[in-house]
Amino acid sequence: MEYTRDDGLLQCDQDFLCNNNIGFDNASNRLVDRDGDGVADDLNGDGVIDANDSTSLTLAYEELRLALFTPYGSVTPNAAGRFLAPFGLGAFPDGNFYAFNPDGSLGTCEQGPSQTRSILTRGGDEFCGTDFFDTVTQIRSPTSRYNTYASFRFDITDNITFKQDFIYSNTKGSELVNQGGFQTGFFGGTSAAITLNMNNPFLSEQARTTLRDAGLEGDTFGLHRFNNDLLGSGANANETQVWRVSNILEGVFEAFDREFYWDVSVVHGRSDILVETTGIVDGRFLNAVDARLVDDAMLEQIRLQDPDNADDDLADLNAALGVLQGSNGGSTANISRGDTICGAYADLAAGTLTGFNERATGSGLVDEDIPFLDGCVPLNLFGSQASPEALDFITGGTQLASSNNLQTVWTANIGSYLFELPAGYVDFVIGTERRIEKGEYNPSVGLRVPITRSSVSRPVKGGFDTEEYYAEIAVPIISDDMGIPFVQSLEFSGAYRYQEFNTQAPRGYDDRTTDADVYQASLKWQVNEDLGLRGTYATAFRNPSIQELFQPASQSFILGDDPCDSRTVGLGPNPEVRRANCESIGIDTDTFISNIQDGTISGGVVSGNPGLEPETNKSYSAGVIYTPSYVEGLEIAIDYYNLEIEDSIADVDFEIQAATCFDSNNFPNEAACDSFVRDENNQVISATNQPANVALSTFESVTARVFYEFSLADMGDISIDAFTQHNITNEFQATPASEVTEDVGDFADPDWLGTVDTTWTYGDWLVSHRMRWQTSVLIDPLDQRLYASSWEVQEDGSYSGNLTNKSGSRFINDLSVRYTVTENTSVQLNILNMLDRKPDANGSIAEAAGHYGVDERLGRRFSVRFNSKF
Repeated sequence: MEYTRDDGLLQCDQDFLCNNNIGFDNASNRLVDRDGDGVADDLNGDGVIDANDSTSLTLAYEELRLALFTPYGSVTPNAAGRFLAPFGLGAFPDGNFYAFNPDGSLGTCEQGPSQTRSILTRGGDEFCGTDFFDTVTQIRSPTSRYNTYASFRFDITDNITFKQDFIYSNTKGSELVNQGGFQTGFFGGTSAAITLNMNNPFLSEQARTTLRDAGLEGDTFGLHRFNNDLLGSGANANETQVWRVSNILEGVFEAFDREFYWDVSVVHGRSDILVETTGIVDGRFLNAVDARLVDDAMLEQIRLQDPDNADDDLADLNAALGVLQGSNGGSTANISRGDTICGAYADLAAGTLTGFNERATGSGLVDEDIPFLDGCVPLNLFGSQASPEALDFITGGTQLASSNNLQTVWTANIGSYLFELPAGYVDFVIGTERRIEKGEYNPSVGLRVPITRSSVSRPVKGGFDTEEYYAEIAVPIISDDMGIPFVQSLEFSGAYRYQEFNTQAPRGYDDRTTDADVYQASLKWQVNEDLGLRGTYATAFRNPSIQELFQPASQSFILGDDPCDSRTVGLGPNPEVRRANCESIGIDTDTFISNIQDGTISGGVVSGNPGLEPETNKSYSAGVIYTPSYVEGLEIAIDYYNLEIEDSIADVDFEIQAATCFDSNNFPNEAACDSFVRDENNQVISATNQPANVALSTFESVTARVFYEFSLADMGDISIDAFTQHNITNEFQATPASEVTEDVGDFADPDWLGTVDTTWTYGDWLVSHRMRWQTSVLIDPLDQRLYASSWEVQEDGSYSGNLTNKSGSRFINDLSVRYTVTENTSVQLNILNMLDRKPDANGSIAEAAGHYGVDERLGRRFSVRFNSKF
């Protein structure tokens, strides 16, 4: 049995990641001076310095904040207006900008300067704008795990054995923070800015006076806020339970003058996942924010009933109060004068409630629904003053979604030898495997119907089964006793497998069957005691998963670089073709600014792709192993790997699709061009992200491992184990017509990386040090952009400074010390990131580019492990 527990960690728990941290703003085309002579560089070498010599320049700034809203609500005098202070949007007549503080008071809001064409600002007041991306990011989720394992073995006869094992695991985890939604004039629907009235009972007298003094003339204003405080920071939780039981019957028997070994098995398992989420129910939210005071003015409106018909007027205000109290059962029975209530109750009592059973739109608080009114508690949106009862009402409680996966695998194998060759016996194994898998996903009620801001999800159910038959053979060709020069041993091994994959599609889709033959051939050549060679060639086949094929379409926010934006049109593998294609649809590539590149669009769709075909790959490797007899304890191995995947299944997002479309010589008939839509202003208004069969994906690398172990006599033993990998290529081609892009050289695929392990053992002590390293990398693998964290603009308008497209090498050091107390008990101390490497270890440009990993984010950390066997 095993139990582990990890505490969660927010990004802002690490001060160096959240305060004065640095990030990149959008790129712009600029002339640059890299040689420091004070004059812009002639990059294209034509002898003339003009716009054709500009390059895409990205600048790094500290404390970038999203400026479209504030944590507790910024205010605009025009209810339908937008808030973006650096561009003058949302200013009051007195020239100032205003935002609520956590306590509900209203103060001036001074955002930092905006970067060129950007919705991000640099610095500013604490509650003016929000450090959006940091505040919704966590480094590690809090988790707890319980694992148990049991095994059983019984010898039925001397030649037949039954084995059984059982595994159960329970894992609980949560997200400490998530994006909980917002209200802003830059979006529509229920994410739009909220229109509020000056007579809102929750609006303090100080705030009301401030608004009037600022020059607000009407009775309404717009509120733009980040809603994470309404959802407990948008946290989610999940629980996963997995169990598996395996039953194996194995044995040996003799027949045909040889011994056979055999086994049959059945493995059955299931996983169940329960996900808890919280979201704003739009109808409830819109009813709750319309807070009104029960006073004589409200009661008079109720008393009049139909203003055009005096016959149905109520007797007096007390009678009106009685109608209000009886308008919605227990929800309104205890209403008294002076209470703050949801305004829809008053409309219901007055007979003026509209919008019954309609989808809420978030415009002007006109969408009041009886289905979303029961139990309504008014919500205070000014600052962080909402009551727990109001928060419970607008969320409607925890939403539960579940999924499960059931798997059963049957296998049978038999093996022996076929015949004897001069070098030895030819061994074989034949077998069959049948796998049955069923999966089901059941979203919560709040996700099945469009009542929250989450994407609508549909239940999905499907499964597949496979039939596989295989054979393996090992053939000794030459042995040592045959006395052949330069061949101590030579052995061939081969494998063949037939795979049939039957998919049971969800309702509305067709079942499908695919099959393939895959092979593997290997050769091992031991030249002598010191030198050995090896090589392998193999093919493989992967069918798309149920999720990749049939994930229901759901709405999503999508963003990404638009290839026609003036800042990116000069990038890509073929900038001339890109520019020409963009201009052919009427885009001015010198000035066009794309909204999807500066923010997000809400018209995105994420879905599976029923048209996916299986991916196939072929790979080969070759290696050498050198163990020189004259250096005891030394082993050297070098291997070359080459992998090519055809019809590779990959998630293809808007940025890839758009680049494929506009970089294609087949524009606009390239298939990728159908995955997004532009409006009459050439802004992207909808886009689809889904898995696709890309044309080609290739990977090529060389690895080297050196292991050396030697004795220090009375001082113990030392071993050094060094591993190095050189990535030669990692190419990706979205379609046969698109350009091939190369990833090797960026942070995720450095040219060189490796580890060096040094271990010293002395008696009951073991001390081990590991160094993980990688070489310097490019920020932009195509080497078409420059980045700077310090710069100046020269007289000719060119930029000079620490312009670069590289970040430095990376070294992480770990240390482990173990002491064996008794034969069955040991204590171990681990220090990870021993030298406390931080994200800025390679400078501010590397930090802004995100060229650091979880080690730098967590910093130096310690763990102590106690092991005991009994």
